Amino acid sequence: NFQLRMRRVHERLAATLAKRKNAHQQFEFWSALPPELRKKCIGTMCYQTRSRLRATSKTNKKLVESVELDVESIILDGEEFQIKIKYRLGDGAIRGITCGSNGRGFKSGIYLIGWLLKSATIKQMQMVRFSSTSITDVEKQIINKMVPHKSSRISTLHIHDFDDIVLFFLEKMWTKMDRMKIWLHGGSGYSFNQLMKIPSFDYVKLFETSNFLLNYANPCAVNVYFPIIQTWVENNAPVGKKLIAFDVRRNGFSLFVKRFESLLISQGHSEVVLAPVARIGTNNPSKHILGSLIEEDDKYVLVCVVIPAVLKPDLYHKYINPISLN
Repeated sequence: NFQLRMRRVHERLAATLAKRKNAHQQFEFWSALPPELRKKCIGTMCYQTRSRLRATSKTNKKLVESVELDVESIILDGEEFQIKIKYRLGDGAIRGITCGSNGRGFKSGIYLIGWLLKSATIKQMQMVRFSSTSITDVEKQIINKMVPHKSSRISTLHIHDFDDIVLFFLEKMWTKMDRMKIWLHGGSGYSFNQLMKIPSFDYVKLFETSNFLLNYANPCAVNVYFPIIQTWVENNAPVGKKLIAFDVRRNGFSLFVKRFESLLISQGHSEVVLAPVARIGTNNPSKHILGSLIEEDDKYVLVCVVIPAVLKPDLYHKYINPISLN
């Protein structure tokens, strides 16, 4: 039980103090421990113990939330209302936990989602089968109260559907995200321009998508991605920033060249990429954008990436590597 767990934590702490020749310090109660030692103890606790401690008082709640939780992955299922978590303890061990609710809504699980978005460093987060009915207005208010905008530390985000609730979560995520994937097979009523207004999307280093705004049987026209590339041209996007759009139409390369013809520097077939490539300029003379259409298993992938202006053609594979697309 919780008291037994806390007693064991106290015993381990006492042993540590003894090794440091501080054995004369005795702590009868958890609240008597200095805050820095309590934080150290919390860092060794599993999720369940942290959760129980967090629920004991406002002071402990604040203390627990101040200690970062190292999360390997989170899967949020908006249809089954399940939360699957894999997290790493201080000793490096990985633990897993699944939380769910009976009936509609995440219910008390929404507080767990808020806590993780606020306090955890999350390596990968997946949102599966989310729609506007997955979270109630009350649950949105809870998240808004717990999680400030642009504060959730997430490295990779994978969204399997696109809806207004996705925009709600994206506004919570920081602007240092490495990778964002949006898989959409089945259509959507939301404008691509809405997504571009979200800071986390605007700053993400790698954006991967498939069939955005179109159904699976009808490959996507590449022109829906041109506004992204235009912002790179105008806003000094960093070298390495990349777009990978799967399942596009086979005429995508010619449309890319036509759209950015006024900025075109060179085009042709690349022997190192094994695909047609086009190089366009940007408002920053030290940066160019390299675009290519790669064929894989009778499907086409549009790849665009910001490159140094001094990059030689025989090094294009450093930025566009067909093998890495699998």
